[in-house]
Amino acid sequence: MQPRTLIGTVVPLALLTSYVLFADTGDWGTRAFVAGSLTMWVLRNLYAHTRNGPLVETRIDITEKLVLLAAAMGVMVLPWVTIFWPWPPQWVAPASPAAVIAGAVIYLIADLLFWRSHADLGRQWSPTLEIKQDHTLITRGVYRWIRHPMYAAMWLMAIAQALLVPHWAGALSGLVGFGAVYVTRINREEAMMRDLFGRAWDEYVRRTGRLMPRWRSPA
Repeated sequence: MQPRTLIGTVVPLALLTSYVLFADTGDWGTRAFVAGSLTMWVLRNLYAHTRNGPLVETRIDITEKLVLLAAAMGVMVLPWVTIFWPWPPQWVAPASPAAVIAGAVIYLIADLLFWRSHADLGRQWSPTLEIKQDHTLITRGVYRWIRHPMYAAMWLMAIAQALLVPHWAGALSGLVGFGAVYVTRINREEAMMRDLFGRAWDEYVRRTGRLMPRWRSPA
């Protein structure tokens, strides 16, 4: 088993086991977040092998590294820390039944979109700004309607996290962390695609939405 696959298997199992043994207080908001978060982790590692391949160009700088760190802290680290160590206690705020239902449904949609995005993108997927050899413009599947469905899925996950995690720091950290990635990266990524694909990218932009489908055909 490759180290990346091993980590993708062992870490979710260890987190789930630790949660069940030491942190499960019967709060359904936390349970829904744990299920959605671990599903996302497994999906990402399931498709990790597809990012292999020779690189032509990479646009990773210090800003990119910092915002990726912020996203990892906000989505994967801080909410789990607050689940195991809910401090300070005055920031604990269990989700209402309505918030639990809404958050669980949103996380389910997010995980499905996250999975479909990886499956449709295939070997073109990369967690950073990279161009691979024989890079092609993917317009099939969910990419037929949305240019950045993976970002849309991450926004949905951050919203679900805010609804489900019973601690203000852990609840809001996903919105802050992923928001930093989105704001600093989205225009750079689209500029990189325009440099690579030219008029084909401009035509693709004309008929698709960035995070949601266009409901009207462009004139």
